[in-house]
Amino acid sequence: MVLRRDFLAWCDETLQTASFKDYAPNGLQVEGREYIGKIVTSVTASRAAIDFAVEQKADLLLVHHG
Repeated sequence: MVLRRDFLAWCDETLQTASFKDYAPNGLQVEGREYIGKIVTSVTASRAAIDFAVEQKADLLLVHHG
């Protein structure tokens, strides 16, 4: 398990998010659980991806296109 804030800090550091300007918001879109144990990934934050994350009992859904 990892704290959500620690995971987000790792993502920001690893991906160097402050170095890029984007037309859309980046980073945390919807705050979820404080502790993360299981992550589901998807290219797009679609209804199918959200439903799948729920079915898998994921603590975090990580997507490329929010």
